Amino acid sequence: MINFPSSPLLNQTYSYNSLSWQWNGSAWVVYSAPLTINAATGGTYSSLTGIITLSGTGTLGTISGITAGGGGTTFTGGTVSGATRFINGLTANTFSATTYLGLPKDIYVTGGTYSSGTATFKNNSGGTFNVTGFSTGGGGNPIQVLDEGFPITTNLLSMDFVGAGVTATSDGFDNVTVTIPGSTPSTPCTTTLIASSSANYSILSIGTDQYQVGDSRCGWNGCDLDVVFIAGYPIDPPQINCGIPFPMDVTTGDKITLCGMAYCADAANGDKFYTMMETFSCDGFDGQFDANVLTSENFDTFTQKYVCFSRTYTLIEGEKYKACNDFITVGFRSEIETTEKLILTWTLNIQRGCKT
Repeated sequence: MINFPSSPLLNQTYSYNSLSWQWNGSAWVVYSAPLTINAATGGTYSSLTGIITLSGTGTLGTISGITAGGGGTTFTGGTVSGATRFINGLTANTFSATTYLGLPKDIYVTGGTYSSGTATFKNNSGGTFNVTGFSTGGGGNPIQVLDEGFPITTNLLSMDFVGAGVTATSDGFDNVTVTIPGSTPSTPCTTTLIASSSANYSILSIGTDQYQVGDSRCGWNGCDLDVVFIAGYPIDPPQINCGIPFPMDVTTGDKITLCGMAYCADAANGDKFYTMMETFSCDGFDGQFDANVLTSENFDTFTQKYVCFSRTYTLIEGEKYKACNDFITVGFRSEIETTEKLILTWTLNIQRGCKT
């Protein structure tokens, strides 16, 4: 006869005839001692039966009734074996790898490039694989780069602007402005002959700023210089043959040079020889032609009865003279007291684009 205790404690057990019961607070229920598992070292799981079979030493067994949930992974089929480890959300149709870390090498993409519709991906161990079939998208066309009409590339990936002073800036809306400093093309150095002549003249007793400029009959290219100009004074029409027409337009930065040599038998060392250049124009005639002095009262000195001379005038900003419309006059003066004639040879030229 089973005689349960009349005032049992919670979880108290009672045994009779190899059976045991336990008080759960309101009734006696059949009691089985917990399964003791000693040194379980592994096991297998069947997704078909939902049973885990343990392996090892001691009292072992199986665990059944395993269901998904609690954040675990649902196995829906296939075979999983070996030291396999899954971490969060693994899904696939087919895996032939034995471990997650040993999945096919191309699974781990660490970088890649794209060219002509093919993407080449690089994996974690250095291998690569290609994915083809990409289109350019958006209806755009590849960018072609030309060097003076010769193709450099027909599928531009990037551009790098280099060189001193070159800058590339973006407005933040994919518009890039490239600034390349401009340079002024250099003008080749040229020398243009205006006139060349030789002459002689009797040294006249003339005052300061007065110059012998030409022959009354033959003008600037005459042999005997008997016409006298006062630097800056208006020029009378009968003396226009002493003016040399500019053969070309002369403008800012151009240099006009008068140079040559003079000789006088009675010249002493240190005697002065003066040169002058002035211009006049066809425009603005009012009974006379206004004269514009370029150089005046510049001198060189005689040595051993001769003197070499050179005088240069550089046109200033905005200054210019027109070909065949404007004229230049050159004049000479010495203060030697002699009856001997002074002889000279000279040339007049224009330099353009020359550094010196």
